[in-house]
Amino acid sequence: LSHVFLDCWNVSGVQALAPFSEKICVLFRRQWRIVTGSRQELVLMCVLGALAWSRGYIGSMGGVRAMIGVLTAWAIFS
Repeated sequence: LSHVFLDCWNVSGVQALAPFSEKICVLFRRQWRIVTGSRQELVLMCVLGALAWSRGYIGSMGGVRAMIGVLTAWAIFS
């Protein structure tokens, strides 16, 4: 679902309900959409990837509270 949602952001849109419907779904006005393979797509991919990675990392550390404890202890002792 996230892949289809993000594909709705590109210039050509996506057939989200294929094979049931031929209708093309888009999210924003044309000037706000992202061209596939562009710098904007790369930036968006990096930001979303960093968010996904950090969410998993923070979860493995024991949550936000544990992460803050680790960071504050690291800042005090360095």
